Amino acid sequence: MTRIRMTFAAAVASLLPLAAAGAQETSLEIDQIRQLIAAHHPQVYEDTALNTVVIVLNSNGTYARSFAARFDSAEVAATDFAFAQLEELMSARAGTRQVDTLLSAACSTPSSQPAARRPLCILDGARVDSFNTLQTLAMHKFETLSGAAAIARYGGEAVNGAVVASTLATLLERYKGLGITATNIGSMQKNRVRAGVVGPRRLDITIVFLKTE
Repeated sequence: MTRIRMTFAAAVASLLPLAAAGAQETSLEIDQIRQLIAAHHPQVYEDTALNTVVIVLNSNGTYARSFAARFDSAEVAATDFAFAQLEELMSARAGTRQVDTLLSAACSTPSSQPAARRPLCILDGARVDSFNTLQTLAMHKFETLSGAAAIARYGGEAVNGAVVASTLATLLERYKGLGITATNIGSMQKNRVRAGVVGPRRLDITIVFLKTE
């Protein structure tokens, strides 16, 4: 089983202290996840079409809501992207890979930096001040540009670089349907389990831990 537990937006956008971000709440073990799925989505154990489960827990750890679904190819690709981004950043933190995180960090949260020093942040083709947590959760493309490459594409506004991201609308709506907002996500645990661990096929399981708004 592949398990990644951290504050997702911070992890995707920068090399913030991942251990501290993940240590605020206890990760669920696979037996606890199995119990939740058995209680709320028993069909997962038999339906070979289902490939994704998302479970939302309240700030006190109690069950809030969830869904089990068959993600289409675009949604699966977005999930693959999220795993790849997280693994890349964890490798960078371990010192086994070089990853430029300074630009992406500048677009991860509203910054106190003067506008003249900030990179250009572009989401779904539009300039934004920053990417919120929900948008980060639904991203399926992410690119950083610096120097001449940024200026060649976006002009003088990108003199400090550019961060270009795209969200997947269907994925964004799925998360919104679970009551997940940009302000109530505390942290997230992502699990990718092989066929037979939970159900008859490989399953992507996301646990969203809400925070008190």
